[in-house]
Amino acid sequence: RRDLCDHFRGEEPYDADRRKFIAESARKYCTGTDRELSLLKAKYRENDAVKQILDRYQEAIEAGQ
Repeated sequence: RRDLCDHFRGEEPYDADRRKFIAESARKYCTGTDRELSLLKAKYRENDAVKQILDRYQEAIEAGQ
């Protein structure tokens, strides 16, 4: 979900319909991912391979949607 969230966060809202679609998609895919990421990082804190992947994601993105 965070990959889809990041995709829509980077999209250009070139008209009103596109802006609405991007906002709806961001809500759909971004909401709750800050907490999910935090929980996954805690769960896999001892697994270096998983931790390395999770560390690629920005920690807190929901406030800026």
